[in-house]
Amino acid sequence: MIHSAAWLRQRHRRVMRGLRAYFGLQLGLSVGGALLLYWLGERPVSPLIIGSGIVVGLLLLPQARRWLGWLYIPSLLLTDLVHVTALLWLTPANALERGSLWALAYIPLLVAAGRWWSYSGGALALVAMLIADAAVLFGRLAWREALPVFIFQAVTAALGTWAAAHNESRTRRELLHSEAYHLSESRVNELTKSYQQTIQQLQNLRENPETSAIEQLRQQLHRTLRDVGGLPLAQRTLPEALAAELRTLKTEGNLSINYICDGHLPVLSPRATAYVWRAAQELLSNVRDHAQAQHLDVELYGDEATVVLQIRDDGVGFDPNLLRDDQHYSSLAALATQAEIHHGTFEVQSQPQAGTTITVRVEG
Repeated sequence: MIHSAAWLRQRHRRVMRGLRAYFGLQLGLSVGGALLLYWLGERPVSPLIIGSGIVVGLLLLPQARRWLGWLYIPSLLLTDLVHVTALLWLTPANALERGSLWALAYIPLLVAAGRWWSYSGGALALVAMLIADAAVLFGRLAWREALPVFIFQAVTAALGTWAAAHNESRTRRELLHSEAYHLSESRVNELTKSYQQTIQQLQNLRENPETSAIEQLRQQLHRTLRDVGGLPLAQRTLPEALAAELRTLKTEGNLSINYICDGHLPVLSPRATAYVWRAAQELLSNVRDHAQAQHLDVELYGDEATVVLQIRDDGVGFDPNLLRDDQHYSSLAALATQAEIHHGTFEVQSQPQAGTTITVRVEG
């Protein structure tokens, strides 16, 4: 997935605020619960609870993240795991049988993991928490008594993790849509500038009409429309339009082009077809303007209910990690965002001086 530097900064600030809020609330509840147990005379307060609680509190300080660097998140999660597990172990058995309210202490940890690592990280954190929880519950209670409590904890924690990860995914889409909007504004400015140049050239042609100059102007207008807004299919099928685009690209540069098309493509919606066509134009424009390639392979085929477009060149390539920080690649970020809307994928494989392969998949 492609992320911009601005999106990463916003996400980092949001996650850090969420971590402090969630863990701060959890720390207050857990320490308060431990002191309540002590006041009721149920169990003495364990030094492990107090010690781990103090460490969690220190980790919530803003300076802790700067001191620990990349160890900050693992340290916070590990310390909190020890803290909550100790609370569960010291909770009286009859309290566990009444519904295990300590399960609520797990939710902030899982929500934070879901916000930080999205679905895959949240799932891993959920599995780790439930394994530790099962070890405590089934170690202290009979399985008939522990099973309902464990199911309640598992469902509650899973819903919290899923909700956080889903919210994170939605926020990512909104931010990338915003980037695509600003990108459109930039391209409108480019189009205006190109039109001004075209008007000047038309005025020059009135004085000295030349066939070569007219053909050059036609090609320039074609490139401008393709780069800025995309040329419509104009009653052509997607394979026909792509073949015509490749013929034009071949006449404009010294490129060896190999085009393979499956004649039996799955039927796409008009919006999905327009997206595949727009992606093809954008990617071919990048090959022409930036790749410095000698050979180009283009494949358009169907994979069950999915249309696949793959464009591979032997050009200069680039480091895919730059996609996150370099605004020069924001057009690729916009295409990746639109692929998600059409329930598809946008995959980039590239290395400096080793060419680039981009695969677009869109469901029918």
